[in-house]
Amino acid sequence: GGLHVTISVGIATFPVDGQTGSEVLEQADQAMYWAKRLGRNQIRTVVEAQRAAADSALVATLSNLERTDTQEGQNIEQAVCDQQLGTIHSLMWLLDLRDQGISAHSYQVSDLAGAITQELGLEQQETFAVSTAGLLHDIGKIAIPDHLLQKEGPLSSRERVLIQQHPELGAQILEVSPYLQTMMPAVRHHHENWDGTGYPHALAGEAIPLAARIIRVSEAYQAMMSNRPYQAQRTTSAACDELKRCSGTCFDPAIVEAALCVLMRQEEEALKGSVIRLISSA
Repeated sequence: GGLHVTISVGIATFPVDGQTGSEVLEQADQAMYWAKRLGRNQIRTVVEAQRAAADSALVATLSNLERTDTQEGQNIEQAVCDQQLGTIHSLMWLLDLRDQGISAHSYQVSDLAGAITQELGLEQQETFAVSTAGLLHDIGKIAIPDHLLQKEGPLSSRERVLIQQHPELGAQILEVSPYLQTMMPAVRHHHENWDGTGYPHALAGEAIPLAARIIRVSEAYQAMMSNRPYQAQRTTSAACDELKRCSGTCFDPAIVEAALCVLMRQEEEALKGSVIRLISSA
């Protein structure tokens, strides 16, 4: 009957996970918390902890949707939620194996798409559906060859045609699951443009599913906020200016307006947090 010891480790790095020592320690502490929560005797990075937190929030959202009054109904609902979440986990795991950059981008798009949906005043169930579609919007890239996903130079015309197949491939992947079929239109059409110049079907205006229009704006913004071989990371201000510039051509103007409100609020909250940290350290 000796003492049973468990070790849980959280890993954070400077400057990726924090700009100061206290920020890095705080992030490492959060990673350690998730290492404990996920079973102890584990090592978790900040990125893994953030994904676990996002997945936990997803479970909470699922469990709050369409609650019924009977125990039998609740049991059925929970079983459906578990199956749906398991399918999502499996797909994201596959995407992560192919390209961690795409996986991280998908989580960012999901977060922003959900926030925009809330800003538009849609119901919680619609917000969840859009967030999940945002998470899975690039799942079709599982079927794209590695050399195209990882190519640093410009794509040839033929390569571009292959890459542009990923929305349709993604919709076909979701069709296999009865729990995710409702998200097929959002995934299939997330590269359509408001003026009809997008792909795969050159839809225009409100013929484009609302969820796809939201994801279109969310993905464009998050892409601009990332360092890519063909494009340097932009500032928040520059990325917002580009959304405004393309409003009415690439993007639904109403979605752009909602996105700008969300991003402005996030920027203000981040600024307040920075001021509080400065005051605390003074």
